[in-house]
Amino acid sequence: MTLPPVRRIMVGVGLVLASALALSACSTAPISSPSGSTSTTATVAASVALGASGDLGNGWKPDHALALQYATGFSVDFYQDDIALIAINEGDATKRYILVPESVDTPKGIASDITVLRQPLASIYDASTPSVSMFAALDALDVISYGPQEADAWHIPAIKAQMTSGKMAYPGKYSAPDYEMLVKDKPDLALENSMILQAPEVREKLESLGVPVLMERFSYENHPLGRVEWIKLLGLLSGKLGKAEEVFADQIAKFEAVSDLGATGKTVVFFYINSNGGVTAWKASDYFSQMITMAGGDYGFTETGDDPAAATVKLEMEQFYALVKDADYIIYNGALGQPPTQLSQFTDLNPLLKDFQATQTGQVWTTTKVYYQDSADLATMMTDIRAMLTWSDGADDQLKFLRRLS
Repeated sequence: MTLPPVRRIMVGVGLVLASALALSACSTAPISSPSGSTSTTATVAASVALGASGDLGNGWKPDHALALQYATGFSVDFYQDDIALIAINEGDATKRYILVPESVDTPKGIASDITVLRQPLASIYDASTPSVSMFAALDALDVISYGPQEADAWHIPAIKAQMTSGKMAYPGKYSAPDYEMLVKDKPDLALENSMILQAPEVREKLESLGVPVLMERFSYENHPLGRVEWIKLLGLLSGKLGKAEEVFADQIAKFEAVSDLGATGKTVVFFYINSNGGVTAWKASDYFSQMITMAGGDYGFTETGDDPAAATVKLEMEQFYALVKDADYIIYNGALGQPPTQLSQFTDLNPLLKDFQATQTGQVWTTTKVYYQDSADLATMMTDIRAMLTWSDGADDQLKFLRRLS
């Protein structure tokens, strides 16, 4: 099958995701948000999944909720004067934050578990790589004073520029930040990801210093678009909710366009090889595997492993080879370690790799380093996967997020 130009992939309407949108929508009545934008799924019921998250404790009732179509890990209820109550599902508890506009007084009598955030949040310590990339997509990097990596580790030019110019500093690893640096210019908010659960003392220390901590949970979303939809929360925090809704709508449109192109009948596996030659393979339930299926591929690894909650399964190469040796395409996870840049480097990782069908037909691809940093643009990975599945000699094999090894 001849590869259509990538620009031609971005056409059509995806029936699969359109159906998902219809099922996830709670209402069809447009409701204006404080940003001035509208959505077709805004409803006060949006926060029901997070329990009594919309109860301020002072008798106030929300006017409406932020429309969420895929994300399940947070909710936002809007009250008078554009006051917003944010609820984050942290697994064993729901953390709540009230976001109060600059010219508005904090409501009296609110519940004691609610953390007050006052706009503008002009200085944020962001220890989460995915969320920094989302702020970049919102053109809101100026609110990030401290980031999660040094300049050389970034593959997104706008973020690297912020670091090299000194506008964004690196205070050290999330588990051992430089508190003196942070206290010198105390941030209005610290954004962490779930890694902070492994260092609870850091959260406690930041809060004791007067820095409120909010934990994003992108990686706990089952649907790829659920991950991207967290950009709405970051848009709200940075005063760019309207821009966030535009970015998310664009992602949905691109997902639908690729989904509408249909199945190719080609099998794909996604894995990584550790230093001992063992395999870490991603389950069919993982969000990346789902994107392969949405893009028209047939995910070829069906083992579930012993831990149902884990996204991956670890196997010896001989086991893995017996299960997926006939897969049409291999996507190697290039985010971990030093990924191969040539096919010979790939086969050097384990002798059995030479016998995979995908290796013999030249259909071994690897993700680029930028992919795992650019969490606001999963739709382009969908487009790249589709381009891979329909690739033919002479077509572009050096895509934004995927590279073919030759």
